[in-house]
Amino acid sequence: MIDPNVAFTAVRASRGKVVRAEPVAALYQQGRVHHIGTFPQLEDQMTNFTSDIDRAAAGYSPDRVDALVWAFTELLVEQMPGEGIYELYRQQAAAAAQRSKAQPAQTAPQPGSMEWSEVQKKQG
Repeated sequence: MIDPNVAFTAVRASRGKVVRAEPVAALYQQGRVHHIGTFPQLEDQMTNFTSDIDRAAAGYSPDRVDALVWAFTELLVEQMPGEGIYELYRQQAAAAAQRSKAQPAQTAPQPGSMEWSEVQKKQG
């Protein structure tokens, strides 16, 4: 089940997960990393990942956090072909954040609704 079109780089840890995660955690603290979409299992692992994590007591290894750390380390250390798409996503996320800070959209009651009837009564 090998797909030759999937990029793959084998990695071998020479340091512990916590030490490898420190530079990536700093990026989150600086507000330089944002997720687009929801990743509940990853977010659960991220919130439970501490320097004294006991994998046996937790009943799992923070594999998603570890994969995220390896990916960010790879992306941050060396530029990759096609990185422009990430810049496009960053710009789109910034634009979406600006729109959410703008005035909330004004809603208009639909004709025939209770709210519409109340507005009609108030207008005379």
